[in-house]
Amino acid sequence: MGESEFVNQCFKEFHRFDLSQPANRDFYLNLLNNPALVGLSEADLAGKSQQQRIEMVVGEYLAQIGLLVNKLAGDLIFASRWGDSESEWFDHRLHLLDPNKWFTDFWAASADNIIGVLPLGGKLLNLCSGDGFYDYYFYRKRAGEIIAVELNREALDHARRLHSATNITYIQGNVLTFDPPEAHFDVVVIRGAIEHFDRQGQHTIMQKAAKALKTGGWFCGDTPARRENNQKHLSLHEFEWADEREMKQELGSVFQHIESGTLVSEKVTTLFWRCRK
Repeated sequence: MGESEFVNQCFKEFHRFDLSQPANRDFYLNLLNNPALVGLSEADLAGKSQQQRIEMVVGEYLAQIGLLVNKLAGDLIFASRWGDSESEWFDHRLHLLDPNKWFTDFWAASADNIIGVLPLGGKLLNLCSGDGFYDYYFYRKRAGEIIAVELNREALDHARRLHSATNITYIQGNVLTFDPPEAHFDVVVIRGAIEHFDRQGQHTIMQKAAKALKTGGWFCGDTPARRENNQKHLSLHEFEWADEREMKQELGSVFQHIESGTLVSEKVTTLFWRCRK
């Protein structure tokens, strides 16, 4: 039995949706007769057929159960992997499991920065791909081929387990020594990661991106801007750019056409770039 089948079976067993059993039937009848228990009023249900009423009330109940379970799952997953320590990768499922805690105003903007220049059926190279969340949920619906390169074995195993697809190939490797095929990709991306390298490493990545891109292709990414007090966002970061001016100066050593942007959030300022070959 696969893991998803196991989880589904446990869920159904726990909630016992078999209404032929008196205890189960009484529980759901109580829900249907008291929709306020799940936050619904009779006005919300007005004009609904009996089947629609059942679907709405039980659906709302399960949605609320899901919110509670997801939050608990997020707390446990985060604590088991990182606790109070820093990590070189992040489980982006946390954005969805506990939105109140992890949903930020910039994490989806990172995807939009790439999707806007990724042609339908295009080829994408993701350097420092981390947990594979962006490849699976954002890029695979547009890309015909995705090559995702990640050094961290734990992150890579996580990506392969949860975010595999027929058009995604996960490769364990150091992006500084990885040799991409020449003029093969429509988009090369390194998001939330270039700050983990020193200036020399960053320029090596830029040169590899330029080599891997087709003419007219795009090198895209984002990075947190350096704080005004020069304190790094994470001790693992090697070199953080101060602002768009510095970012464009560094990118300009390899690329001539540079589009950039800045998003100021409550706790971090994010720099975005798109460079056309």
